[in-house]
Amino acid sequence: LSPREGADPRFTRDGSFSLDSQGNLITTEGFNVAGYLRDATGNLNYSAAVPINLPLTIEENGKMLLLSKLDVNNQGMIETTYGLNTIVQRGQIALAKFNNEIQLKSTGANTYQATQKSGEQILGAAMISNFGEILSGSLESSNTNISEEMINLIKTQQAFNGNARILQTNVEVTRRLMG
Repeated sequence: LSPREGADPRFTRDGSFSLDSQGNLITTEGFNVAGYLRDATGNLNYSAAVPINLPLTIEENGKMLLLSKLDVNNQGMIETTYGLNTIVQRGQIALAKFNNEIQLKSTGANTYQATQKSGEQILGAAMISNFGEILSGSLESSNTNISEEMINLIKTQQAFNGNARILQTNVEVTRRLMG
């Protein structure tokens, strides 16, 4: 992610992006999403990740066409549709990885900052050099099954209560023998 003006870069796994009124691709917290843009020849420029801005309108054959659709594929490629069928390839969302991800500093609202222990961000693109895949239109879900966890909790509580009764009985028997 690119920072807000004057802020340090933040990173997130939350892919809930939207467009603001100027066409900037932003996170729910208002941070700009960084990516690689296409140059004048249509090639992606991987030399720097910059905030992604998508024009909300384009002019074609003297007509003003409004942005009607935005698609992101599993490689993070951004494709915009204007009007009914004018498709424009825009760029690619940048991904970051770290030498020690668990040392990232949580800054709240599912955002993180790099620290000395995490190392500097290594920028790249999805599905290249172990950067993973983007799952557009998907939400990351928990790997916890609440029903199984509740059953395990009840079983553990019953086992604890049973052991506590055995210990109480043992204390009572010991008192009777000593008294």
